[in-house]
Amino acid sequence: MNPHELVYSWLIWCQLVNYLQHDKSRIETAPVRFPAQYANHLHSLAMTANARAKEEYRQLARAGVSILGVVMDRGEHFVMWRQRGETHLFRIHENKLRAEAQKRLDSMADDSA
Repeated sequence: MNPHELVYSWLIWCQLVNYLQHDKSRIETAPVRFPAQYANHLHSLAMTANARAKEEYRQLARAGVSILGVVMDRGEHFVMWRQRGETHLFRIHENKLRAEAQKRLDSMADDSA
């Protein structure tokens, strides 16, 4: 994969972890009791996504890519990264990122079922 695709994949996994952590906290504080198996399954998905995000970060490091910063502004995510002394900026809209994260989540859920 080229560095741009590596950064994109890493960002998707990182955001998926954030979304799952947010969902997990919502389930834990919900006034309605969810069966424990749902919470456990969500926790399992979050752990798998976290492991994938770490693996994507390792691939970035192997390719010599350093993440300088991630910022969300006006519904867009900006990732500044550096490779071989050159600084690059990656930009993606929140809606597209959510859709890609959902595809990854669906794929993970299908694999675990």
